[in-house]
Amino acid sequence: MKKPPLYLFAKVRCICEYRPSVTAIVLFGLEVEGEDEPPVYMEIRFIDYTSQQIEGDHLMLSLEEALEYAQADYGIHQTDWRAMNQEEIDRITW
Repeated sequence: MKKPPLYLFAKVRCICEYRPSVTAIVLFGLEVEGEDEPPVYMEIRFIDYTSQQIEGDHLMLSLEEALEYAQADYGIHQTDWRAMNQEEIDRITW
């Protein structure tokens, strides 16, 4: 069965030395065409999440990979992530 994509938000715990302006991360799940293909995740790096000021993004091939990089680069723990609400998701997909 195909896994539905997740839409996750977390605040940065540790400043990343090569991206010091990043304060929040969104892991935005994207469906992949094809039977039983798991979603891929766009890591969106925010300078200011409230005003939607984006530093950049990067495509990750799995949620596990995205979570590992977020922990290594920004100190974000599994328990720091929260599901985004529909309004937040809609702001990204406009």
